[in-house]
Amino acid sequence: MIKIAKLLFLFLIVIWFSISFFRTIYNFSKILTEELRWINLSDDQKRVKIFGDYHQLFKLIENKTNLYSKILFVTTDGQAYYLGRYYLYPRKVFWTHSLKSKDISILKNNYNYLFLFTPKNYATNSNRLVFDHSPVATYSALKNLNLSGVLYSLYD
Repeated sequence: MIKIAKLLFLFLIVIWFSISFFRTIYNFSKILTEELRWINLSDDQKRVKIFGDYHQLFKLIENKTNLYSKILFVTTDGQAYYLGRYYLYPRKVFWTHSLKSKDISILKNNYNYLFLFTPKNYATNSNRLVFDHSPVATYSALKNLNLSGVLYSLYD
């Protein structure tokens, strides 16, 4: 019985090492086939490949806003909000699904910028407000025509 247990243990060790060896060879082959395309790309190019039009959008907001400003995102797209928090740090990004015309006077006391964002699967015209400020920047996606936004400054 002990001899069978030793043989079984030895067999399992051999299987384990052979699987590990072939997995290592497979992972090295992936460097040549998959990762070779990514090695020579800049950080900006990698982010465009991963996040698409969102990357360009947040770079625009980053360039047009102050470093420690407070930005209110008006959108139904949670992905845009969470990516915005990541990209725009140390700016503070806040999120709301909708904004009524009566709330606009409250905005100036709490936020520096307002960003009206229309995501991919969103009904048009329901996010449009009558707003007396001129836009700081507008964005329309290059690849996805339904992705657009307007950035307003709430400074007087």
